[in-house]
Formats: sequence, C-alpha cells, structure tokens
Amino acid sequence: MSGMRGMAFSAPVLRFPVPGLDRENGFSGSRPDAEVLEINDHINWLIEQGITSEHIGDLVAGLCERLIAEGFPIWRASIRMPSIHPMYRGIAANFIRGGVTTIEIAEHGIASERIFEETPIFYLLNRGERRGRWSLERGEGLDYSELREFALAGGTDHVISLFEFPKEVALRGLGFSLTSDVPGGFSDEQLAAIEELFPALGLAAYRVAASKTATDILAVYTGARTSARILAGETQRGTGGSINAAILLADLRNFTALTEVYQPEEIVGFLNEHFELIDRHVEENSGEILKFMGDSVLAIFPTDADDPQ
Repeated sequence: MSGMRGMAFSAPVLRFPVPGLDRENGFSGSRPDAEVLEINDHINWLIEQGITSEHIGDLVAGLCERLIAEGFPIWRASIRMPSIHPMYRGIAANFIRGGVTTIEIAEHGIASERIFEETPIFYLLNRGERRGRWSLERGEGLDYSELREFALAGGTDHVISLFEFPKEVALRGLGFSLTSDVPGGFSDEQLAAIEELFPALGLAAYRVAASKTATDILAVYTGARTSARILAGETQRGTGGSINAAILLADLRNFTALTEVYQPEEIVGFLNEHFELIDRHVEENSGEILKFMGDSVLAIFPTDADDPQ
C-alpha cells in the first residue's frame, strides 16, 4: 500500500464500535464458551492455511465461506497487498458470494498510482487511520467509484481494516474489506468477531505473500528452473551438474549507434521492449533466460533427451 501522497478526500469515515473490547487488555467482559470455541476454530483454520496455502485468494474465500455459514452477511470481500515485483506494484484477491474469487494485479506506473489514490484504503492511510466504515445505504462513501458501484448493485455496508507488517520489507501490510448487502449491514458483534480474527488473517497473509515474493523474485533474477532448484535446497557451494541444452545469445542490432542518437531513458525503453519480446518467445518454447548483458541476452533450451541430436 505504497504511493501515499499529501491529499485527502471529503468522504466521511466512521469507526465501527467493538463492544466489550479493551484495546489495552482485550475483551473486558466474558464471552459465551460456544462463541469462543468458534473464534478459536477460525483462528486455527487461518494459521493452518497460512502454513499450507499458496494463494491469498484461498484465505479470503475460505474465511468468508466459513463466516457466511455462521450467518455473517458478507456479499463481497477483498485482501489487498503491495508486492515486491519488477512488473507489478500490488495484488488483490476479490471474493463475491456465489461467484469465483478473482486475482487483480496492479502494474507499476502513474495510471495505477492514480487509481490507488482514489480508494478508501489510500484515504485511511493518508489520515493515519486503521479502521473505516461507510454506510452505503445512507449514501456514505459514494465519492469512491468502487463503493458507488457496490451501492448501485445493492451494497449496504462497507468496512475496511488495515494490518501493518514489519517495516523491514516493502510488504508493508494488507487491507481487508467486507461489504454487506442486507439492510443495516454488519452487527457490532460480528465486527467484534472479525476484529479478533484479523491478527491471524494478517499473519497467514504475510506468510503466503513472503513465500510468493521469494519465489517470484528468485525466478525473475535466476530463472524458473534455477530458482526451483535453489528453493529445493541445492545451495551448497561447489556443487553442480550438466544438462543437454541449446544456447541462444542474441543482441540488439546497431545498439551502439542507437545510444549516440537517443536519450538514456529512451534507450532503456527500447531495451525493455526488446527483452520482453525475447522473454515471451523463449518461455513459449520451454527456454529460460539466464542473463541480461547490456543489450544482449543469454538463454538456454534444455532437453531431457540423452542424445542432444
């Protein structure tokens, strides 16, 4: 959730009450044993998913289905997170009741940044808030295009909670939003239960995101096959092996002459287009790029055949 700038929106934000919750010491009153068992069951499920799941879409869809089965009026939900990736700046998993959970990628660039600046999450970040609630049936939050679409489709209540990750990495946190389509929206008791589940959800999402980031970044800089071997534990210095493969070494024609005519930023643009085109064709033909060298690229096309002929 990066890219915050000094601007604010006039749309009202309401903090939802959490009955019986003492922010310093936890719940001040007793909870029915059955309720406590249900909350603990959800927490255990989130922890288990955090260990075994590979996609945040599994987290948001699974948790929402469990809560809907208990009577929570969830119509839509999403988990939005920043990413550490050279091609995109963020990812979102969007759940809709009775539908398919979809994954949305936000690419780097001014257009994506401007879209983010027009979201409730950006508004909360800009104000230093961690919770927000908009009553769509009362016309709140309609300055935001997403909430306006929800309201027109029958949405009544929209809540957002932000969870902050450790500051050592660019995975700064996540935004978890829930939208209801029943009159009155979520009850205070339901929001209190979600508040209890949020730390476990944040922990699970962080583990999934950290693992995905490590896999993606390693693949970007070492190649898919090599990164898979590294993650499998082949990291001992001095070890190696041999493979049968065709080798491709290609460069950009007349690159030196181009550098004398065009500005550096234009040259970088040419190189990006050049490498993206080559990368696509290499991958389509089961190859792997090993290295970029100036305007050159080194790629291999492994074969499993004993006889390379």
